Amino acid sequence: MKDLGKKVGLTSPTVSERVKRLEENGIIIGYKAIVNPKKLNKHINALINVAIRAENYKKFL
Repeated sequence: MKDLGKKVGLTSPTVSERVKRLEENGIIIGYKAIVNPKKLNKHINALINVAIRAENYKKFL
């Protein structure tokens, strides 16, 4: 919160309270982690499943 506070000109406690309110009001609904595979010295493979209606198949491609 310290870095965010510096960017927006607010104190860490103020930023924390505002973020908490945004979470409580459903404005912020989640967070994500972005992993740097080079730092892990690993490869990442992903399997993605998409369910679509037959009439939308060509649009999807």
